[in-house]
Amino acid sequence: MPDPGDDAILDATVLFPIVLCDLLLRCAEAELFRPRWTAEILDELERNVSVRIGERAARSRVERMRSFFTDATVVGYEWFLPSMTNEIKDRHVAAAAAAIQANVIVTQNLRDFPVWSMAPFGLRAQSADRFLCDLFTVAPVTLRRLMAEQAAAYRRPSLTVAELADLLANHVPVFVTLLRREEVP
Repeated sequence: MPDPGDDAILDATVLFPIVLCDLLLRCAEAELFRPRWTAEILDELERNVSVRIGERAARSRVERMRSFFTDATVVGYEWFLPSMTNEIKDRHVAAAAAAIQANVIVTQNLRDFPVWSMAPFGLRAQSADRFLCDLFTVAPVTLRRLMAEQAAAYRRPSLTVAELADLLANHVPVFVTLLRREEVP
């Protein structure tokens, strides 16, 4: 279970969908965990997001993340790279996690972080779905408040928490099921 102050490496796969990224970063802002990433993760995010929203908007999104979470970027992890045996394109993610002894790598590509390649470094990879379920178990009231704030912040004035949950269900279906099951009638 995550504890406040736990380091979680956020892979680009969980930062790409804006609705999921927004919720994860709100959880970090509420100090449910410490978000961590590498310059490479943010570069990948910016490249992929720019296809959807344009280069300027993508750059702005990444710069806001950098400026708000000033201590999130992991540096000095390169010497771990030769020891990593996970998917080659994601070795920088695992190396960064090893360098800071992160509690978890949050990713939607678990196959790129097999247990056998993470175990020697005491690392584990977890889907955003599992990660949010764990956060909900630890801080259900906070998660509900954050989702209400997120829904209220969106430009669509009629967006409800239930509609936000519908959007999130595309990315974290088990979390949304848990959230709905725990709702007070």
